[in-house]
Amino acid sequence: MGIALDFVFSQNHYFYVMHSYSESNRIYNRVVRLIENNNKSYIDKVLLDKIPGGQIHNGVRINVGPDKKLYITT
Repeated sequence: MGIALDFVFSQNHYFYVMHSYSESNRIYNRVVRLIENNNKSYIDKVLLDKIPGGQIHNGVRINVGPDKKLYITT
């Protein structure tokens, strides 16, 4: 649903993604940090999990601010 590059992506290759997933017939959203290596990405860390989601109309804004902090709205 959303993606943001780390403030120093060119050095650490981190980027952040928020996505929906289902578990036990429920919809959740989560924010993960991925790391890019040789044009492939891998989940490095789950930052937030089990954010309630819906069957439709899940939405998010994710961005790294000028203060180098990650901001997320749902």
